[in-house]
Amino acid sequence: RRVTGSGSSQHGAKSEAENYAQRGSLPRPGCHGKGVAFVIFWFLLASLSHHQANAAVFDVTTTLDSGTGSLRQAMTDANTTAGPDTITFNLLLAADHTITLVTRLPSIIETVTIDGTTHPDGRVELKGVNLPTTGTVNPAFWIQTEGCSISGFAMHGFKAIAIHISTGNNNLIRNNYIGTDYSANGLGDVTGVGVSVIRSANVIGGTQPSERNII
Repeated sequence: RRVTGSGSSQHGAKSEAENYAQRGSLPRPGCHGKGVAFVIFWFLLASLSHHQANAAVFDVTTTLDSGTGSLRQAMTDANTTAGPDTITFNLLLAADHTITLVTRLPSIIETVTIDGTTHPDGRVELKGVNLPTTGTVNPAFWIQTEGCSISGFAMHGFKAIAIHISTGNNNLIRNNYIGTDYSANGLGDVTGVGVSVIRSANVIGGTQPSERNII
């Protein structure tokens, strides 16, 4: 009964709003205004639900360079999914944290949070030692949009640039080891750029120790 009553109320309010639209006049204060306010409330709620439905979470479940459950596949899926997505790491073994890239990861063209701190061991290692050293730039992450967040990585072996932000603002790069190994104590890369930023209004690091990068 409650479901039926709720549906009837929504239908009645909608019909009333349509009548006002057809007459080209606004409702007078009172009970009619309450009906229109009810319609507006449900419209805003539906818009918010639609926006949230577009966001998705993609789990990385393997350290393989490609295929189902890989970081590459998760980034590809996020690029083709509208809305601000999140990539997390759900690997079974804490010691299984190193991804050795064979080719460059896809450029980031949709807003996404890639959170290496979700790994059971708290950080993910990206190795670029096998990437080509000539030709196009082969960074670990190439951001070509806005509002992205990259955190919780140890990335090294990228000969030219580790993270490249070529377009977009409000991107956040924090809590990463760039140019050194997983322990942050190993021999760092001797050439290249840690973070390359072409646009302004991007944040590298932060005021808290946990937000800072080692570059």
